[in-house]
Amino acid sequence: MPDKEKTEQEQASLMQVGYSFRKVIIVGDRYHSGYNESGIFLLNIYDFLLGKVRL
Repeated sequence: MPDKEKTEQEQASLMQVGYSFRKVIIVGDRYHSGYNESGIFLLNIYDFLLGKVRL
């Protein structure tokens, strides 16, 4: 994600969702797919489009 402000904006609504739902953000950057410290799964757009990660 471009900066900390944008990251917080994207995560704010997901943090209000209950724990029974999977929280996923699809990112266009070249990050490796994985969980962040907030328990949100950051999914690389290339992994998503190529079906490399099962949700």
